[in-house]
Amino acid sequence: MEEVDVLRQARELLASVTLAEYLASQPPRTVVSVTAADPLSQVLRRFASTRLVAAPCFADEARTRFLGFLDLMDVVVAVVDAARHQGPATPTARCSISSSGSSGTLRHHAATVARQLAERPVSAVRATANDAQLVYQAQLGNTLLEVVREGFVHPVDDLACHRLAVFQPSGSEEEGKDVVMGGGSGVLGPMTAADGVGLQVTHIVSQSDMLRFLHKHQAQLGSTLLGSTLQQLGLQGKRVLCVPADLAVIDALAGMVDARVPAVAVIDSEESGRLVGNLSISDLRGLQPSHFEQLGEPVGDFLRDGGWREGARWQGASLLGGVAVKFGIKSPESLPHEPPLAVCRLDSTFGEVLALLAGRHLHRLFVVDGEGRPVGVVSLTDILSLLAG
Repeated sequence: MEEVDVLRQARELLASVTLAEYLASQPPRTVVSVTAADPLSQVLRRFASTRLVAAPCFADEARTRFLGFLDLMDVVVAVVDAARHQGPATPTARCSISSSGSSGTLRHHAATVARQLAERPVSAVRATANDAQLVYQAQLGNTLLEVVREGFVHPVDDLACHRLAVFQPSGSEEEGKDVVMGGGSGVLGPMTAADGVGLQVTHIVSQSDMLRFLHKHQAQLGSTLLGSTLQQLGLQGKRVLCVPADLAVIDALAGMVDARVPAVAVIDSEESGRLVGNLSISDLRGLQPSHFEQLGEPVGDFLRDGGWREGARWQGASLLGGVAVKFGIKSPESLPHEPPLAVCRLDSTFGEVLALLAGRHLHRLFVVDGEGRPVGVVSLTDILSLLAG
C-alpha cells in the first residue's frame, strides 16, 4: 500500500487545527511548577496530592529562569546513583535483567539515601536531560501537525520530548514579549524573561493529549489507516527490556535508568518469558521518600498489591490475577471486572492500538508473540512519528 494514501487523512486532520484552537477546546487545567530551591520532600508531597509525575522547574522563586522539567524518574536516578556510591555497583542493565544479578547494594542503601535527599533542594537531584519543548503565545497559530513534527518527533538537539509547554511573561498580555532564548527558536532551555519579569506556564500539551485527539476524531483518519496492521505500517516495535517478576523493584528501576527507557516488561520467569505486567514512570505516581523501603520487594508483588500500601489513592498496574489480592476475596464469581493486560500483536490494527492506548490512558503497548512473550514495544512517539513522516 502507498504510505501517502494511508496517512494523508490523518495528516490533513492534524494540519486543520491550530494549537490555539485545540487549547480553546480543552477544559482549564492548573499548571503546577516548582523551583530549584524547593525541598524535595515538599515537591514529592505536592506531586502526590496532584497526581503528577512531572512539573516545570524554575531557578528562582520569581520564576524568571526556566530550567526544564523535573519528573519522578529524576528522583529515582538520583537515589540509584547515590546508593551505588555507598557500595559495590550493580550490573549494567541488559536486554533482560536477572533476579540473581543484583548485589543487593541498592536495596540496602536506597531507603537511607532517599531520606537524605528528601531534605535537600530540588537542585540536588536535577537530571541533565530535558523532556519538553517550549512554545510561546505568539506561536499558537502553529498547526497540530507542526506541533507533532517539531515538538515531539524532530525536536531541537534530537532530545526525546514528551511534553510541550506554552509560556508567556507573567502579567503580560502581549504575546511572547521580553523573552530571551539561547540557541535559537524552540530551544529547550534555560530560558529567561528580560528585566526580571517572571515566566508563566499557561498550558502543557503532552503526547497523550495528541493521541486522545486522534482517537476522538478517528472517523476522520480513514478506514484504510484504521484497518492497517502494525506490520503493514512498519510499527513492529523496538527492543524490550524485560525483568522477572521476582526482581526487586529498585533493581528494575535501576535497569530503566541504565538503559534510559521509561518502562520495562515484567515477565513471569526467565524460563517462559510470558508478559504479566509492566513497570513504568507512571507507576511511581505518589512516590514519597518512605516508599523506598518498599522498593526492595519483588516487582510482581509491588504491582499486584497496587503500589504503595499506605496510599489508598494510588492505583497502579495489576499483574494478571492480582485483582483477588487487591480486593481480599477468593471466589471468582465475586471478583469485580478488571480489563485484561493491554497488549498487541503484529497483526493488530492501527484502530485497535489507538483505542487501547487512548482508552486505557497508556503511553505504550508491548507487542507479544503467540505465547504471550514480549517481542517489541510500540510507544506514543512511534505512533506520532509515523503520522508526522
